[in-house]
Amino acid sequence: MLATKHQPVAVMPTRRILAANAALTERGNPALATASSDRRPLLSDKRCSLQWTRLSLCSRTQCYISRSMEETMSKLLNKRALLGALPTVLLAASLMLNLAQYWNSTSKASSSRVTTQVLPAVGQELASLHVITSDGRAISLPLRTSGKQTVLYVLSPTCKWCKLNQKTINSLSQQSNGRFQVIGLMAQKADSESKKVLSSYAFPVYTVDATVPYQGVPLDVTPRTFVVSPSGHVAKRWEGAYSDVTLQAIAAFLHVELPQPHD
Repeated sequence: MLATKHQPVAVMPTRRILAANAALTERGNPALATASSDRRPLLSDKRCSLQWTRLSLCSRTQCYISRSMEETMSKLLNKRALLGALPTVLLAASLMLNLAQYWNSTSKASSSRVTTQVLPAVGQELASLHVITSDGRAISLPLRTSGKQTVLYVLSPTCKWCKLNQKTINSLSQQSNGRFQVIGLMAQKADSESKKVLSSYAFPVYTVDATVPYQGVPLDVTPRTFVVSPSGHVAKRWEGAYSDVTLQAIAAFLHVELPQPHD
């Protein structure tokens, strides 16, 4: 047998073999080469994406916590503001309530004054009046009398026009001769000063009872003169101080002679 010589075989390192196989594989299949070349970047992208997701979650969590804290602080501040404003709100509500009550009472009083200022029409019935005497007694004054007229004279102790008319109205009362009666009416109660003034009139003066609803005789303007017929109805009325025309009308209606107020 022929002896053969053993030729040395070159042993390539394992790393080179793997690299060569990988190169052959990549040459034979480009898709594998692309996959192998993209493998490490894909892993890197995933790690970046994971890190970004973690950062995003952390950022969102921080934003949520920050927003929650802001909302909580805002609510606390609002509560403190409301508590601080509570006395002001209560004061404003109290003032509004007082204004409403004042307006209501003023409206009622105003409507009452408007009602009392309505003059009785000629022919309107005035059968009686509730009055208060100078000594404080409440009485009912009948105006429906048999065959006698009643002259109602509305006055005020402080009215200068009433003082100007005093001589004339006293003369009218003195000339009645039982044909009519003169009665003075006023709104306020008589005090010590007004009683001195009222004592100079030649006829009784009464205070109209304010506790009784409007009785048909307005007291807001003085002086005023009304003539009530024996049947208890308004027959005539005159406003204000006695002028020449008014004096002539009163004298003709009651058949008297009256002096001028300035005489």
